[in-house]
Amino acid sequence: MPEIHSLQFTDLDGNNHYIPEYPGIITLPETLGEGFIRADLLSSGVILGTMDATLVNGLKSQLHREPGFSILLPVTQNTYRTWLTESAPQRNGDGELISSEHVNIVMEREYVAFQHNKTREKTIYCDFNPESLEQSIGDIVPARLLRSFIQEQDFQPEIQRLPITADIKLLARQIDKCPYQGDVRQLYLEAKALEMLALVFASLDESRITRNHTPLSTYEISRIYDVKERLSANMQDIPSLRELAHAVGLNEKKLNAGFKQLFGMTVFAWLRQQRLQYAAQLLEEGKKSIKEITALVGFKHVPDFSTAFKTKFGVTPGAYKRSR
Repeated sequence: MPEIHSLQFTDLDGNNHYIPEYPGIITLPETLGEGFIRADLLSSGVILGTMDATLVNGLKSQLHREPGFSILLPVTQNTYRTWLTESAPQRNGDGELISSEHVNIVMEREYVAFQHNKTREKTIYCDFNPESLEQSIGDIVPARLLRSFIQEQDFQPEIQRLPITADIKLLARQIDKCPYQGDVRQLYLEAKALEMLALVFASLDESRITRNHTPLSTYEISRIYDVKERLSANMQDIPSLRELAHAVGLNEKKLNAGFKQLFGMTVFAWLRQQRLQYAAQLLEEGKKSIKEITALVGFKHVPDFSTAFKTKFGVTPGAYKRSR
């Protein structure tokens, strides 16, 4: 089990505010902002947390943990916190911005964040330590994967960014909306933490494969992001790959290969995941019928939508809706 985990804030006047409840459920005092932090210390030694808060401008937060790495998944579309590791200069404004479009991996034992804008922020984070994981669940694949990943050190950035897939977005939402308490909550979150680990390592494998591809130019990257935005804005009337490529000035092969290089899958594989993820979100909200959702996510017929949804999530849309 982790022995050293601490969280403290420093305000603009230089006053330190140590949070003795961490890990645990913390309601922020008005001097620090508004909102809460909930950090669950799991039996595997993993800390799985949610921060849903508006922090005071200029506030510095400092988290200390055991050696390992942290996975940060912003749930909000924009996040304005700059994260600094212990090896970076400790000056307001330095460091790297957490991206809401990516899985963010922080390798350092201690990292610092500065709040620059008074904006509500929600982030799911998970702290992994291979020794704690091994002690609690034995020398199995997750612990070996962790040690191998940490020892490999095949990247230099203080923050490693990976494409955030539909599966990872769905996982973040499930963690955020965990409906259980007590021992059942612990069991549920243990499973979700290991699922997060598996999805991130799968994304890392895909990232390693694409490193050997011909680098994309700035123009090509901008055109591929344009396609992503076009598809995200309208899932009901989808053009063909040829039409998309022509619209952004790329050939079909370059568009599909470049899209996979940036986002881990081809154009229409990505679109299919986005459609089904959006459908799951609408089913969770419970405001629309399955027929309405079928049309909104671009399927012409309910049976086709139901088959695709069950293939993805293992249950029919109706069963998924009833379980929320």
